[in-house]
Amino acid sequence: MNGFQMKVLACACMFIDHVGVIFFPQEIFLRVIGRLSFPLFAWLLATGFLHTRNVFRYLRRLIFCAVLLQIPYSAYFKDFYLNIFFTLFLGLAAIYLYRATSNQVKGFGAVFLIALFSELIQADYGFYGVLSIFLFYFFYTDFKKMVLSQGLLNMVDLGLAAFAAGWRLSNISSVDLVQPFSLGALFFIFWYNGQRGRNLKYTFYIFYPAHLVFLYGIKLLLAY
Repeated sequence: MNGFQMKVLACACMFIDHVGVIFFPQEIFLRVIGRLSFPLFAWLLATGFLHTRNVFRYLRRLIFCAVLLQIPYSAYFKDFYLNIFFTLFLGLAAIYLYRATSNQVKGFGAVFLIALFSELIQADYGFYGVLSIFLFYFFYTDFKKMVLSQGLLNMVDLGLAAFAAGWRLSNISSVDLVQPFSLGALFFIFWYNGQRGRNLKYTFYIFYPAHLVFLYGIKLLLAY
């Protein structure tokens, strides 16, 4: 698979996930499919960092989209979480700060603080999201370690969810329970052929708000 095909797959999984959220909340298999989208986007972001000519331009583009899209995102999901572009921005910032810090311990500390900050401001995927992005970058050239690190991160995330729920399965949200299915995205990452594919640079930037507006419009029509 090339980079363009990975983006299309990530967008398709995200679309299915959001259809499940708004129209079929009881159909858990739609959320399972949707779990593949974030790790694919996280991996694509790490890839983008390694190939970008100007990381600051990349960061500006992400934060601009994050702010611009927050209103339709909040209207769609009816909650106070910050949209995925905030998470991607913070994940990219974490990678940049790690690379810019000569002391590795301080670099890891910066990554941890940014991950914690993402959780405090309620960015989508929060702590888990930022660390996932960073781990994709850190183990980019070692697929086995990438698999192990992402697997461990998912175990920790599920463990924290269980702890917060008082170790009662019935109290754990369905999304937390199915999040480990996100590891299925590693199968597609393994088959990445190193080629960029079609150069539609702003595919995700356009698709993200467009599909939210589309689905929200359908929801409004069905309400009448």
